[in-house]
Amino acid sequence: MHYGCQSMVGTINRVISKHPDNAFISQANINQNWEEFNYISAPDYANALREYEKFENILRDNIPHVHYLPANNHTGLDSIYAHDTCKITSKGAILFNVGKVLRRGETQATRALLEDLGIPILGEIGGQATMEGGDVVWLDEKTVAFGRGYRTNAAGIQQFKD
Repeated sequence: MHYGCQSMVGTINRVISKHPDNAFISQANINQNWEEFNYISAPDYANALREYEKFENILRDNIPHVHYLPANNHTGLDSIYAHDTCKITSKGAILFNVGKVLRRGETQATRALLEDLGIPILGEIGGQATMEGGDVVWLDEKTVAFGRGYRTNAAGIQQFKD
């Protein structure tokens, strides 16, 4: 069965997103946590909701299947960046051990959604290896590029290749 794609330039038929309601929770939650997450300032919750509504309308108008990561006690403000916890291939998902320690609970939240959707887990970056989705780009169906740095290390890249 075909689950996703290995291209970042093709037609998008299915996407996973996270609503600010389920990541930021409230302005009080943002105010309490933004510094710990190393933001340069506190996001404006009401503005994030307004902006997301516009973004969500674009998604719904153009993508047949939009799935949402729910609120989760093991995630924080950064969980709004749903792209970072995995890559979906044509045969299933590869879950990532994200570099930012505060984000480590996000991978399990993503796993739960993928399992609910029936998407198989092909593998998981683990141990001391780290990887985040923003550092991984499919150039075409057979070529992937990695950005190695503080979020994605050499061990993570090797595990992905393996």
